[in-house]
Amino acid sequence: MNPPIRSSGKDQQDPRVQLERAGSPVPSCLSVKSDWSMDQPINFKGEEFSPDESGAWPGGVACDICTERKLRAVKFCVTCTVSYCETHIRSHYTVPALQRHTLRETTGDLQYRLCQEHHRPLKLFCNTDQTPICSLCSVQTHRGHDVDREGTKQSGTQRVDEWLNQQGPTQASAVPPPPGEIEFPTVGSDSVSLSWGVPEGMGIRSLRFRVTWTSGTETCSLRVTGVNHMNIQSLSPGTEYIFSVATIGENNTQSQHVSAAVSTVTPAPEGLTVDPVDVTSVSLRWSRPHGLDQTPRFLVSYCCPGKDTQSISTASYSTVLSNLQPGTVYTVSVCTVLENGESEATSQTHCTGKSATYRVQSAGSIVGTKK
Repeated sequence: MNPPIRSSGKDQQDPRVQLERAGSPVPSCLSVKSDWSMDQPINFKGEEFSPDESGAWPGGVACDICTERKLRAVKFCVTCTVSYCETHIRSHYTVPALQRHTLRETTGDLQYRLCQEHHRPLKLFCNTDQTPICSLCSVQTHRGHDVDREGTKQSGTQRVDEWLNQQGPTQASAVPPPPGEIEFPTVGSDSVSLSWGVPEGMGIRSLRFRVTWTSGTETCSLRVTGVNHMNIQSLSPGTEYIFSVATIGENNTQSQHVSAAVSTVTPAPEGLTVDPVDVTSVSLRWSRPHGLDQTPRFLVSYCCPGKDTQSISTASYSTVLSNLQPGTVYTVSVCTVLENGESEATSQTHCTGKSATYRVQSAGSIVGTKK
Protein backbone atom coordinates (compact mmCIF):
# COMPACT_ATOMS: atom_id res chain seq x y z
CA MET A 1 0.00 0.00 0.00
CA ASN A 2 1.30 3.43 -0.95
CA PRO A 3 2.03 5.85 1.91
CA PRO A 4 -0.54 8.62 2.31
CA ILE A 5 -0.01 11.81 0.38
CA ARG A 6 0.43 14.83 2.60
CA SER A 7 -0.34 18.31 1.38
CA SER A 8 -0.41 21.64 3.16
CA GLY A 9 -1.70 23.46 0.10
CA LYS A 10 1.44 25.64 0.20
CA ASP A 11 4.25 23.47 -1.11
CA GLN A 12 4.62 20.43 -3.32
CA GLN A 13 6.79 17.70 -1.88
CA ASP A 14 5.22 14.52 -3.26
CA PRO A 15 5.60 13.93 -7.04
CA ARG A 16 2.12 12.38 -7.09
CA VAL A 17 0.60 15.73 -6.10
CA GLN A 18 0.19 18.56 -8.59
CA LEU A 19 -0.98 21.82 -7.10
CA GLU A 20 -3.31 23.97 -9.13
CA ARG A 21 -3.47 27.73 -9.28
CA ALA A 22 -6.50 29.24 -7.58
CA GLY A 23 -8.88 31.30 -9.67
CA SER A 24 -7.91 34.93 -10.10
CA PRO A 25 -9.90 37.30 -7.84
CA VAL A 26 -9.93 39.95 -10.57
CA PRO A 27 -11.53 39.83 -14.03
CA SER A 28 -9.22 38.52 -16.74
CA CYS A 29 -9.96 37.49 -20.31
CA LEU A 30 -13.22 36.01 -18.98
CA SER A 31 -14.68 39.26 -17.77
CA VAL A 32 -17.35 39.70 -15.16
CA LYS A 33 -19.26 41.50 -17.91
CA SER A 34 -19.35 38.50 -20.24
CA ASP A 35 -22.66 36.90 -21.18
CA TRP A 36 -21.78 34.00 -18.88
CA SER A 37 -21.23 36.17 -15.84
CA MET A 38 -23.59 37.84 -13.39
CA ASP A 39 -25.56 40.27 -15.52
CA GLN A 40 -28.65 38.12 -15.00
CA PRO A 41 -28.77 37.08 -11.31
CA ILE A 42 -30.63 33.91 -10.54
CA ASN A 43 -34.16 34.26 -9.20
CA PHE A 44 -34.14 32.24 -5.98
CA LYS A 45 -37.94 32.31 -5.78
CA GLY A 46 -38.44 31.10 -9.34
CA GLU A 47 -39.03 27.62 -10.71
CA GLU A 48 -39.50 24.82 -8.20
CA PHE A 49 -37.73 21.69 -9.40
CA SER A 50 -39.27 18.24 -9.05
CA PRO A 51 -36.78 15.35 -9.15
CA ASP A 52 -37.95 11.80 -9.59
CA GLU A 53 -37.97 9.31 -6.71
CA SER A 54 -34.28 8.50 -7.19
CA GLY A 55 -33.34 12.18 -6.88
CA ALA A 56 -31.98 12.23 -10.44
CA TRP A 57 -32.44 15.13 -12.84
CA PRO A 58 -33.05 13.78 -16.35
CA GLY A 59 -31.23 16.05 -18.79
CA GLY A 60 -29.73 18.12 -15.98
CA VAL A 61 -26.56 18.35 -13.92
CA ALA A 62 -26.29 17.48 -10.21
CA CYS A 63 -24.91 19.97 -7.68
CA ASP A 64 -21.29 19.12 -6.82
CA ILE A 65 -21.59 20.53 -3.29
CA CYS A 66 -24.71 18.72 -2.02
CA THR A 67 -23.54 15.93 0.28
CA GLU A 68 -26.77 14.04 1.00
CA ARG A 69 -29.62 14.36 -1.49
CA LYS A 70 -28.19 15.73 -4.73
CA LEU A 71 -30.14 18.73 -6.01
CA ARG A 72 -30.21 20.03 -9.54
CA ALA A 73 -27.44 22.47 -10.41
CA VAL A 74 -28.62 25.82 -11.78
CA LYS A 75 -25.24 27.48 -12.40
CA PHE A 76 -21.73 26.37 -13.27
CA CYS A 77 -18.81 28.49 -12.00
CA VAL A 78 -16.06 28.57 -14.60
CA THR A 79 -13.56 29.88 -12.01
CA CYS A 80 -14.30 27.16 -9.43
CA THR A 81 -15.11 24.49 -12.09
CA VAL A 82 -18.01 23.43 -9.85
CA SER A 83 -21.77 23.13 -10.47
CA TYR A 84 -24.03 24.72 -7.83
CA CYS A 85 -27.69 24.29 -6.86
CA GLU A 86 -29.97 27.21 -5.88
CA THR A 87 -28.78 27.15 -2.26
CA HIS A 88 -25.05 26.77 -2.81
CA ILE A 89 -24.80 29.38 -5.60
CA ARG A 90 -26.05 32.18 -3.31
CA SER A 91 -22.61 33.04 -1.94
CA HIS A 92 -21.52 33.87 -5.50
CA TYR A 93 -24.02 36.75 -5.44
CA THR A 94 -23.36 38.00 -1.90
CA VAL A 95 -19.60 37.57 -1.29
CA PRO A 96 -17.57 40.27 -3.10
CA ALA A 97 -14.65 37.96 -3.97
CA LEU A 98 -16.99 35.37 -5.50
CA GLN A 99 -18.97 37.98 -7.42
CA ARG A 100 -15.97 38.28 -9.73
CA HIS A 101 -16.27 34.63 -10.76
CA THR A 102 -17.74 33.76 -14.15
CA LEU A 103 -21.00 31.78 -14.14
CA ARG A 104 -22.84 30.02 -16.93
CA GLU A 105 -26.02 28.00 -17.24
CA THR A 106 -25.78 24.27 -16.59
CA THR A 107 -26.75 21.88 -19.35
CA GLY A 108 -26.42 18.17 -19.93
CA ASP A 109 -23.56 18.82 -22.39
CA LEU A 110 -21.64 20.90 -19.86
CA GLN A 111 -18.53 18.69 -19.69
CA TYR A 112 -17.70 18.69 -23.39
CA ARG A 113 -18.38 22.42 -23.76
CA LEU A 114 -15.51 23.17 -21.38
CA CYS A 115 -11.81 23.09 -22.22
CA GLN A 116 -10.60 19.86 -20.64
CA GLU A 117 -7.20 21.39 -19.83
CA HIS A 118 -8.17 24.79 -18.41
CA HIS A 119 -11.86 24.13 -17.54
CA ARG A 120 -12.98 27.32 -19.26
CA PRO A 121 -15.75 27.68 -21.86
CA LEU A 122 -14.91 26.77 -25.46
CA LYS A 123 -15.69 30.16 -27.04
CA LEU A 124 -13.01 30.34 -29.77
CA PHE A 125 -12.26 28.19 -32.80
CA CYS A 126 -8.75 27.50 -34.09
CA ASN A 127 -8.82 27.26 -37.90
CA THR A 128 -5.20 26.10 -37.96
CA ASP A 129 -5.95 22.95 -35.94
CA GLN A 130 -9.68 22.82 -36.70
CA THR A 131 -10.66 22.51 -33.06
CA PRO A 132 -12.54 24.59 -30.45
CA ILE A 133 -10.37 26.24 -27.80
CA CYS A 134 -10.72 28.47 -24.73
CA SER A 135 -9.25 31.92 -24.13
CA LEU A 136 -6.18 30.51 -22.36
CA CYS A 137 -5.48 28.06 -25.20
CA SER A 138 -5.39 31.00 -27.64
CA VAL A 139 -2.44 32.59 -25.80
CA GLN A 140 -0.65 29.35 -24.90
CA THR A 141 -0.72 26.19 -27.05
CA HIS A 142 -2.52 27.94 -29.98
CA ARG A 143 -0.66 31.23 -29.85
CA GLY A 144 -0.16 32.70 -33.34
CA HIS A 145 -2.77 30.43 -34.91
CA ASP A 146 -5.68 31.56 -37.08
CA VAL A 147 -8.43 31.88 -34.46
CA ASP A 148 -12.07 32.94 -34.95
CA ARG A 149 -13.05 35.26 -32.10
CA GLU A 150 -16.14 37.11 -30.92
CA GLY A 151 -17.11 39.96 -33.25
CA THR A 152 -15.69 38.38 -36.43
CA LYS A 153 -17.79 37.60 -39.50
CA GLN A 154 -18.47 34.13 -38.15
CA SER A 155 -17.87 34.25 -34.42
CA GLY A 156 -15.84 31.66 -32.56
CA THR A 157 -18.92 30.62 -30.58
CA GLN A 158 -20.83 29.78 -33.77
CA ARG A 159 -17.93 27.72 -35.09
CA VAL A 160 -17.62 25.92 -31.76
CA ASP A 161 -21.34 25.10 -31.76
CA GLU A 162 -21.13 23.74 -35.29
CA TRP A 163 -18.10 21.60 -34.46
CA LEU A 164 -19.63 20.20 -31.25
CA ASN A 165 -22.93 19.44 -32.99
CA GLN A 166 -21.06 17.48 -35.64
CA GLN A 167 -18.82 15.64 -33.20
CA GLY A 168 -21.37 15.01 -30.45
CA PRO A 169 -20.54 14.67 -26.78
CA THR A 170 -19.26 11.10 -27.09
CA GLN A 171 -16.71 11.89 -29.77
CA ALA A 172 -15.84 15.32 -28.39
CA SER A 173 -14.71 13.96 -25.03
CA ALA A 174 -15.10 10.60 -23.36
CA VAL A 175 -16.00 11.51 -19.79
CA PRO A 176 -14.53 9.02 -17.27
CA PRO A 177 -16.64 7.46 -14.50
CA PRO A 178 -16.74 9.30 -11.17
CA PRO A 179 -14.87 8.03 -8.11
CA GLY A 180 -16.61 6.27 -5.22
CA GLU A 181 -17.78 7.87 -1.98
CA ILE A 182 -15.39 9.97 0.08
CA GLU A 183 -14.45 8.79 3.58
CA PHE A 184 -12.48 10.52 6.34
CA PRO A 185 -10.41 7.96 8.32
CA THR A 186 -8.90 10.61 10.60
CA VAL A 187 -9.83 14.22 11.35
CA GLY A 188 -7.65 16.53 13.43
CA SER A 189 -7.79 20.18 14.41
CA ASP A 190 -5.72 21.30 11.39
CA SER A 191 -5.60 18.24 9.13
CA VAL A 192 -7.92 15.76 7.42
CA SER A 193 -7.16 12.33 5.98
CA LEU A 194 -9.49 11.35 3.15
CA SER A 195 -9.92 8.46 0.74
CA TRP A 196 -12.33 7.68 -2.07
CA GLY A 197 -13.43 4.69 -4.08
CA VAL A 198 -11.68 3.68 -7.30
CA PRO A 199 -14.00 3.90 -10.35
CA GLU A 200 -15.30 0.44 -11.19
CA GLY A 201 -13.25 -1.45 -13.73
CA MET A 202 -10.30 0.94 -13.67
CA GLY A 203 -6.75 0.37 -12.35
CA ILE A 204 -5.61 2.75 -9.63
CA ARG A 205 -2.01 3.10 -10.87
CA SER A 206 -3.03 4.79 -14.12
CA LEU A 207 -5.73 7.02 -12.62
CA ARG A 208 -5.60 10.74 -11.90
CA PHE A 209 -7.96 12.67 -9.65
CA ARG A 210 -8.68 16.31 -8.98
CA VAL A 211 -9.28 17.01 -5.26
CA THR A 212 -10.91 20.31 -4.29
CA TRP A 213 -11.76 21.61 -0.83
CA THR A 214 -13.77 24.72 0.01
CA SER A 215 -14.43 26.71 3.18
CA GLY A 216 -16.30 29.99 2.98
CA THR A 217 -14.74 31.95 0.12
CA GLU A 218 -11.49 29.95 0.02
CA THR A 219 -11.03 27.15 -2.51
CA CYS A 220 -7.94 24.96 -3.01
CA SER A 221 -7.39 22.30 -5.65
CA LEU A 222 -4.72 19.76 -6.59
CA ARG A 223 -4.21 16.67 -8.68
CA VAL A 224 -3.06 13.26 -7.46
CA THR A 225 -1.86 10.34 -9.57
CA GLY A 226 -1.90 6.63 -8.85
CA VAL A 227 -3.49 6.79 -5.38
CA ASN A 228 -6.97 7.27 -3.95
CA HIS A 229 -6.09 8.73 -0.56
CA MET A 230 -4.27 11.76 0.84
CA ASN A 231 -3.75 13.93 3.91
CA ILE A 232 -4.57 17.65 3.78
CA GLN A 233 -2.76 19.83 6.31
CA SER A 234 -2.67 23.51 7.37
CA LEU A 235 -6.47 23.68 7.74
CA SER A 236 -8.27 25.95 10.19
CA PRO A 237 -9.46 24.32 13.45
CA GLY A 238 -13.19 24.04 14.11
CA THR A 239 -14.07 24.79 10.47
CA GLU A 240 -16.38 23.00 8.05
CA TYR A 241 -14.82 21.97 4.72
CA ILE A 242 -16.49 20.53 1.63
CA PHE A 243 -14.26 18.10 -0.27
CA SER A 244 -14.90 17.13 -3.91
CA VAL A 245 -13.08 14.53 -5.99
CA ALA A 246 -13.34 13.98 -9.75
CA THR A 247 -11.67 11.44 -12.05
CA ILE A 248 -9.43 12.89 -14.78
CA GLY A 249 -9.49 10.88 -17.98
CA GLU A 250 -7.70 11.01 -21.29
CA ASN A 251 -7.27 14.44 -22.89
CA ASN A 252 -7.90 15.88 -19.40
CA THR A 253 -11.61 15.06 -19.50
CA GLN A 254 -13.18 15.17 -16.06
CA SER A 255 -15.97 13.16 -14.43
CA GLN A 256 -18.74 14.45 -12.23
CA HIS A 257 -17.61 15.33 -8.69
CA VAL A 258 -18.38 13.33 -5.58
CA SER A 259 -18.55 15.50 -2.47
CA ALA A 260 -18.60 15.18 1.32
CA ALA A 261 -18.45 17.65 4.21
CA VAL A 262 -16.39 17.39 7.39
CA SER A 263 -15.50 19.76 10.23
CA THR A 264 -12.00 19.90 11.70
CA VAL A 265 -11.72 19.28 15.44
CA THR A 266 -12.30 22.24 17.73
CA PRO A 267 -9.24 22.53 20.04
CA ALA A 268 -9.75 22.54 23.80
CA PRO A 269 -8.53 25.31 26.13
CA GLU A 270 -5.05 24.81 27.52
CA GLY A 271 -3.47 25.29 30.94
CA LEU A 272 -6.59 25.38 33.14
CA THR A 273 -5.78 26.48 36.72
CA VAL A 274 -8.12 26.78 39.75
CA ASP A 275 -7.10 29.11 42.61
CA PRO A 276 -9.09 29.81 45.79
CA VAL A 277 -10.43 33.33 46.38
CA ASP A 278 -12.15 32.54 49.66
CA VAL A 279 -14.00 29.57 51.12
CA THR A 280 -16.95 30.03 48.73
CA SER A 281 -15.21 31.30 45.57
CA VAL A 282 -12.51 30.14 43.15
CA SER A 283 -10.74 31.85 40.25
CA LEU A 284 -10.34 30.01 36.93
CA ARG A 285 -7.80 30.81 34.22
CA TRP A 286 -6.90 29.11 30.92
CA SER A 287 -4.99 29.79 27.70
CA ARG A 288 -6.18 30.29 24.12
CA PRO A 289 -6.60 26.98 22.23
CA HIS A 290 -3.62 26.17 20.03
CA GLY A 291 -3.91 27.18 16.35
CA LEU A 292 -7.34 28.78 16.64
CA ASP A 293 -7.93 31.78 14.35
CA GLN A 294 -11.57 32.43 15.20
CA THR A 295 -12.75 34.32 18.28
CA PRO A 296 -14.23 31.61 20.51
CA ARG A 297 -16.55 31.49 23.49
CA PHE A 298 -16.03 29.13 26.39
CA LEU A 299 -18.50 27.02 28.34
CA VAL A 300 -17.56 26.68 32.02
CA SER A 301 -19.27 23.89 33.97
CA TYR A 302 -18.94 22.91 37.63
CA CYS A 303 -20.62 20.44 39.95
CA CYS A 304 -20.25 18.68 43.31
CA PRO A 305 -21.62 15.32 44.52
CA GLY A 306 -25.40 15.31 44.89
CA LYS A 307 -25.90 18.60 42.99
CA ASP A 308 -26.87 19.43 39.40
CA THR A 309 -24.20 20.72 37.03
CA GLN A 310 -24.17 24.48 36.58
CA SER A 311 -22.77 26.27 33.52
CA ILE A 312 -21.81 29.77 32.44
CA SER A 313 -20.66 31.12 29.05
CA THR A 314 -17.88 33.65 28.62
CA ALA A 315 -15.65 35.14 25.91
CA SER A 316 -12.88 35.79 28.44
CA TYR A 317 -9.97 33.53 29.38
CA SER A 318 -10.80 33.70 33.09
CA THR A 319 -13.80 33.78 35.42
CA VAL A 320 -14.71 33.52 39.11
CA LEU A 321 -17.13 30.94 40.50
CA SER A 322 -18.98 32.19 43.58
CA ASN A 323 -21.52 30.91 46.13
CA LEU A 324 -19.81 27.53 46.42
CA GLN A 325 -20.20 25.29 49.45
CA PRO A 326 -17.27 25.35 51.90
CA GLY A 327 -15.28 22.15 52.35
CA THR A 328 -16.67 20.56 49.18
CA VAL A 329 -14.96 18.87 46.23
CA TYR A 330 -15.93 20.42 42.88
CA THR A 331 -15.20 19.24 39.33
CA VAL A 332 -14.60 22.22 37.04
CA SER A 333 -14.55 21.92 33.22
CA VAL A 334 -13.95 24.39 30.37
CA CYS A 335 -14.55 23.72 26.65
CA THR A 336 -14.21 25.82 23.49
CA VAL A 337 -17.43 26.69 21.65
CA LEU A 338 -17.45 27.55 17.93
CA GLU A 339 -20.18 27.74 15.33
CA ASN A 340 -19.57 24.14 14.24
CA GLY A 341 -19.51 22.61 17.72
CA GLU A 342 -17.67 22.24 21.00
CA SER A 343 -14.26 20.89 21.93
CA GLU A 344 -13.52 18.21 24.48
CA ALA A 345 -13.53 19.59 28.03
CA THR A 346 -10.42 20.43 30.04
CA SER A 347 -11.15 19.54 33.69
CA GLN A 348 -9.76 20.02 37.21
CA THR A 349 -10.97 19.05 40.70
CA HIS A 350 -10.79 21.47 43.62
CA CYS A 351 -11.82 21.35 47.27
CA THR A 352 -13.08 24.62 48.69
CA GLY A 353 -11.75 25.73 52.09
CA LYS A 354 -13.55 25.22 55.40
CA SER A 355 -15.29 28.18 57.04
CA ALA A 356 -14.24 29.49 60.48
CA THR A 357 -17.51 28.22 62.03
CA TYR A 358 -16.88 24.76 60.60
CA ARG A 359 -13.34 24.70 62.02
CA VAL A 360 -14.56 25.72 65.50
CA GLN A 361 -17.28 23.06 65.45
CA SER A 362 -14.80 20.43 64.31
CA ALA A 363 -12.32 21.39 67.05
CA GLY A 364 -15.08 21.16 69.69
CA SER A 365 -16.04 17.71 68.51
CA ILE A 366 -12.45 16.53 68.75
CA VAL A 367 -12.08 17.90 72.29
CA GLY A 368 -15.35 16.24 73.37
CA THR A 369 -14.16 12.96 72.00
CA LYS A 370 -10.95 13.11 74.03
CA LYS A 371 -12.95 13.65 77.23
